[in-house]
Amino acid sequence: MLRKISVITKSTNKYRGEKFSKLNINACDNAFFLCLNKNPNMSQDEISKRVVINKSNTARIIARLEEDGFIKRSHASSDKRKMEVSLTENGSKLIPEIEKINNDFEKYLTETLSEDELITFNALLHKVYVQAVKYVKQDWGDEDEPSV
Repeated sequence: MLRKISVITKSTNKYRGEKFSKLNINACDNAFFLCLNKNPNMSQDEISKRVVINKSNTARIIARLEEDGFIKRSHASSDKRKMEVSLTENGSKLIPEIEKINNDFEKYLTETLSEDELITFNALLHKVYVQAVKYVKQDWGDEDEPSV
């Protein structure tokens, strides 16, 4: 099973890498764009938990995306010590294309499944996902669940 998941992940990253390069972003940036689109003004720590990436990698990716003009960091209005991250106008403009790229490849991967098989597959995949999140949560010390 893990080998199959690994191959699916590698092919997905290859596909998205090719498509996202035309948008001047990386395959790993996808989760950050989608997370911030759903949840504007999040802290870096919150983003790390949502996208299930360690804090140091999150900091590097956010710094690069900020330098490229896709996101911005600003002080929270409620607590000036807290930094919030959000998409810029340029970052927001990429969301429809990012979603299309993701949807197109998901359709490709599942085109041989019937509607009933797809429903069953998604239900079983969610169960495996929940177990994976339980394992990762051990490092978080709280009950947040990734949303992307």
